[in-house]
Amino acid sequence: MFDPTTLKDKVVFIAGGTSGINLGIAKGMAAVGAKVAVLGRNSDKAAAAAQEITDSVKSNNGQSAIALTADVRDPEQVERALQSCVAQLGKIDCLISGAAGNSGAQNPSWASKTKASRKANQEINLSRVSRS
Repeated sequence: MFDPTTLKDKVVFIAGGTSGINLGIAKGMAAVGAKVAVLGRNSDKAAAAAQEITDSVKSNNGQSAIALTADVRDPEQVERALQSCVAQLGKIDCLISGAAGNSGAQNPSWASKTKASRKANQEINLSRVSRS
């Protein structure tokens, strides 16, 4: 049985937390009291996701979320985002690396993506593992 107090006041950093499954994870974490930071490449989308998370947990006294912006292919940007998270929320207790590079997601066929879009997907999904 999951103890709903397990994540109370824990800091959760979610790369790629601005949409899809990761946004759902972020909402769930905030709903059980975690302090959530969502990271995305687009600052407007990250801010909207953080607001959506905050709005989704208001009725049950969950935590609000913060928005951070970085491209996970750039280690310096990620380092700055991590430092910003720690400065605003405290020590990171859980990190979810869910950035997927969904450029071209409206037409997800690999063959239909541009060469640049395929390269971005490869960098995000393969190269970041080697820098961990």
